Amino acid sequence: MSNTTKEITFRQLLALVNLALWNKEPDDSLFADMGDKDWDNLYRFAIQHGVMAIAFDGVMRLSKNIQPPLKLRLTWGIGVERIEQDYDLKLSVADELADLFNKEQIPMLIFKGFSLSNNYPIPSHREFGDIDFYLFGEHTKGDELMKQMNAKGKEYDGDKHSNLLYKNV
Repeated sequence: MSNTTKEITFRQLLALVNLALWNKEPDDSLFADMGDKDWDNLYRFAIQHGVMAIAFDGVMRLSKNIQPPLKLRLTWGIGVERIEQDYDLKLSVADELADLFNKEQIPMLIFKGFSLSNNYPIPSHREFGDIDFYLFGEHTKGDELMKQMNAKGKEYDGDKHSNLLYKNV
């Protein structure tokens, strides 16, 4: 992709995200002359930047005559469904951990991904990779509880950061 093409693709992606998040109507001329290859590039660019689902929300608000081809809309929609399923899995794991820590009287603060997702029109469309939470100085006890639940992983930086995998999260 040439620099000019990248710049146009970036402007298109930004227009879709603005449409989805802020209801800011895009300049239709950004999308009017797009061919299948252009739409495919925009789709891949959205994936690369972690905003595929949000960009799709914008795509679906465009006029029908300038939306991408049906085949790509279906592919894109399937990708969004996977993101929603991943969000639901992370949400169920976060709920389970919150219940566990609450029973053990360990305060838990979830931040970053989940916290930010609540500011999106469709929270499950904000992509993120893990669950970040703070246990208010009780990380060792929290790590032990999670390891009893078959969480796998290791600690980094002593008492500052643990990286544990639980139920593929």
